[in-house]
Amino acid sequence: RNIKSAEPPPQWESTPVPAAFDPEFDQECVLDVIDAASSQLEVTIWNAKDTNPQTGFWGECILNLSKLIPYAGNIIEQDFDVKQGKQFKTDIPACGKLMLQIMFQTQEQIEASAMEETQETQNSSILSAGTSGNTPQQG
Repeated sequence: RNIKSAEPPPQWESTPVPAAFDPEFDQECVLDVIDAASSQLEVTIWNAKDTNPQTGFWGECILNLSKLIPYAGNIIEQDFDVKQGKQFKTDIPACGKLMLQIMFQTQEQIEASAMEETQETQNSSILSAGTSGNTPQQG
């Protein structure tokens, strides 16, 4: 969410995983961020079977995206302490760790990557066209 904006933040919801002592979500998402310098990534953890915020909310992790700017284009892996929520208060103490792999990319990096992919596609098309002719037959 953008701290300075009244706009609702982009949201993404993971697919629920079976009950486990140490669940692994292993899911990916892409979120567009307009202003990383004033935005946060807020990850909230819920019990998918319990829709009551008092009992179904397990905790949250908040990351200021401005801290990622110097590492743009790199994959960062970090463990975050799951903490009691600011928005949702429960009597159940939050605990545990959430491991995130994050790659923050600037608009310029995204455009350069798209251009590289386009170039690779064009090169493979040229290569394919160059090798698609008749091959000599042995007689």
